[in-house]
Amino acid sequence: MRLSERRGSCRHHPFRSFQEEIDELTIPPESELPRHPEIRRILLLIFGSFFLSAMVVYLASLYARSLQMVAGEFFLVLPSLLYLRAKTYDSRTVLRLWPANFKVLAASAVMAVAAPFLLDEFDRIVQTFIEMPAEYEAMLLEMFRAQTLFDWVMLFLGTVLLAAVVEEMLFRGMLQQALERKFDPPFAIFISAMIFAMIHPSPWLLQVLVIGLLFGYCAWRSGSIVPGLVIHAFNNAFALFFTNIDTEQLSWYSWNGHVHPTIVAVAACLTFYGLKWFNNLTRPPQS
Repeated sequence: MRLSERRGSCRHHPFRSFQEEIDELTIPPESELPRHPEIRRILLLIFGSFFLSAMVVYLASLYARSLQMVAGEFFLVLPSLLYLRAKTYDSRTVLRLWPANFKVLAASAVMAVAAPFLLDEFDRIVQTFIEMPAEYEAMLLEMFRAQTLFDWVMLFLGTVLLAAVVEEMLFRGMLQQALERKFDPPFAIFISAMIFAMIHPSPWLLQVLVIGLLFGYCAWRSGSIVPGLVIHAFNNAFALFFTNIDTEQLSWYSWNGHVHPTIVAVAACLTFYGLKWFNNLTRPPQS
């Protein structure tokens, strides 16, 4: 039930409990919540920025390959930041740029270390049914393979740091928060994750959707994008590292074309523990 519906039921019910009266006094009406851009404007910003970013990445691939990811992420977020500034929104509130305490960060780090192994195995399972086109795979390898130290620095900056910060601000900060004001949290998290997946390479749609749900849950539960940002950055670092090595040569990691079952089991346990710890440390917002 949304806040407006809950308040409406409290006002018109002849017998209200003490807790309902307290809720009515303490939960601000929607009109008193901090200003936030409308969903349609956010979607226009995101998709418009995506096409701008794609053009920049293409041009960079022709003239400065090492700068593709940095330039792409910069132009993905720039229009939204300019819009928030022009309309005098509180960027910290709109983008959920609130700090997280050390224990919440530690729980997030546990999930961050373990979840990428599960996602890698999920990716391998998906690709047994939906194989990535060879041309597409070659293009991605060309984009994310580092040849020099400068390549490594730029890829790390763009893929690990900027991508995590920019995408969490846009999708779990600005977009998901707007959706949460109109819809129930599970639906808001799902829609945000779907749109997040849509701007990533199509063969990875399911994989990005799954990890996007985790990012969204962490942002909703904690009220901050920082926990999801930590997991996002670790996951991208994992992907960048394994793109630049042949995992099939790692006998301890690969097993018949899959991640070794022992690693999957340990990663699953750590992810479950990290999520349980995270839930114990955080409280979802009242609705």
